[in-house]
Formats: sequence, structure tokens, C-alpha cells
Amino acid sequence: MGALVLGHVLSTRKMTRTEEAAKPRRSAQAVLLPAASSALQAAFPPVHPVVKAHHMTVAVDPQGKTLALLATSLRRAVDLNVVAVVSDAKCQAAVVQIHKVDDATAGARDDDGGVPVPVENLVAHVTLSLAPNVPAVYSNELLERVLLNGNGFLMDWDGTYKDGSAVSVRVPKEPLRLSAVLCLSDLWDEAEARCGAKKECGFCLFMKLGPCGDEFQKWEDCIESCKDSQEDFIDKCAQHTLALKGCVDVHPEYYYSLMDESSSSSSADASDEATADATAASDGELGALPNEPVLVIADETPMVPAGKAATVN
Repeated sequence: MGALVLGHVLSTRKMTRTEEAAKPRRSAQAVLLPAASSALQAAFPPVHPVVKAHHMTVAVDPQGKTLALLATSLRRAVDLNVVAVVSDAKCQAAVVQIHKVDDATAGARDDDGGVPVPVENLVAHVTLSLAPNVPAVYSNELLERVLLNGNGFLMDWDGTYKDGSAVSVRVPKEPLRLSAVLCLSDLWDEAEARCGAKKECGFCLFMKLGPCGDEFQKWEDCIESCKDSQEDFIDKCAQHTLALKGCVDVHPEYYYSLMDESSSSSSADASDEATADATAASDGELGALPNEPVLVIADETPMVPAGKAATVN
């Protein structure tokens, strides 16, 4: 029976590959709240006609363990510190650093606000404005050229490319922090400025975002129908339960990666705690303080010493 279910799951996934390939690629983003987008544009007015000021990209088309980590962190508050704004004839982009939300000012917001994986781009940024027909991805090229060949992002400076076109860097005169929310591009509700359905549980969202989202949805629909009809869900939903289990077993890189990591971490913590207790006892101490949890956030934006002017390749 299990082999039949597994074969059905695999054939179903194969049949939908063409459809999935036709869908636009999803990306993980720290989406600016409306007030933050307005604040960025007020501090640095757009210099090109196509205005963005919308989000910082965390990862493009995340899969497997990366997607699993992101799925458990959606809706978290993320603060972005604006380091500098870089512009040339094609693009204007704000270089940002991710800031852990302060406990004292967080209020109802999540107090461990960073992202669980490093930002993919070499320079974390928010595209502010673009010239017509220039793709947003050009921001990466602009910032990488300035970082690798220019004077960096530490102070105001102006320079030229070898072709004679100008590039400039401007640093905020006052600290500029932008409030954002971690989300996936296909879940962001622009009208409501929120990530996903308001009442959707975190576990349900995690399951639906994975490669077995369709199977989970069918299983969930079946369970809900049994609640309405007072039927025995164990019998009625058995086929959907087996299909979901078969699919989950085929994709351990998503569904089991966090559980394996949690299990390994718990074992390591237990071992470390036992060692620390033994050491403290032998030294005659009262005992070791428990380790504080560490959240992995994006690497700091790389910078190089700044000067007054530069020639950029």
C-alpha cells in the first residue's frame, strides 16, 4: 500500500513540474511597511522615474532547508538600518544592515527580529528607483562595483565609471531605520500590508509552503469536512493521510531538516550542560549559567575605507 501511495505522490509531482516551472519564482523578502517606504523616499527622494522602495531581498527561490527556516520565521518584524544610498544613471539603491529589534521598543513585535539565514546578495539593499527598462537586479551590479572598486559606503563621495558616467554615495545625516516584515513574495498582501492570511496558524503555513503543500491542503480540507459532518476522519481521510505521509517522506530536506537540527542541538546542549556542571562542581562553583540562545542574522554589510572620489570599473 505504501509503495502505491509513494508512486502516486511521485507521479503527481512529475505531472505538475511543467505547471510549477511556469509560475513566477518566489523570493523571500523583508518588505517595508508603508510608513518606512515613505520615510526612505522623504530622506532620499527618488532620482529615477520607476520608484520601488518596497523590500530587501533575502533569498530568491528558496528551497529545502533554507525555505523551511524561512517558513518558521515569516511575519517577524525586521528593522533595516540605512547605511548609504548609491546612485548612477540607471539605479538608486539603499544599502542596509539588519538590526535586531530592541526589547525596550519592540512592544507587541517579535523581539528576535533578524532573519534565520544570511542574505544572498553580496550587499543587502533596498532598490529605491530605476531608469525605464532597467531591471531591479541591476542594483546588485551597481553596489558590487562600488564595493569592490570604489570607496565603499562609509561617507559621501562622488566618482566616475571608466566610461565617464557618474556614481555617487550619500550617507544619512541622521540615523534612518526602516521597519519591515519578513515574508515571501507570493504571500505579501499589499492592501493590508501583512504577510499571509491573518488567522492562518504557523504550522499550517509551514506545511503549505513546502513541496507537499497540495497534499496537506487536501488532508486539511478533509479534516474540516469531517468536523462539519461529524464523520470519523480516521476512515474518511485515510487516503489523504497516507498521501501526505508519503510525500513528506520523499522530502526530508524540508520537513525533517528542522527536526533533525533540533534533535542534534538538544543532544549537544545536554552534553555541554553536563560538562559545565561537572567542571563547576570540581571547581567548587555554584554552577554555570545557561547559554543564551543565539539567532543567526544576516552578515553585516561589507564596507571599505571611504575617500572623496574614485574611479570605478
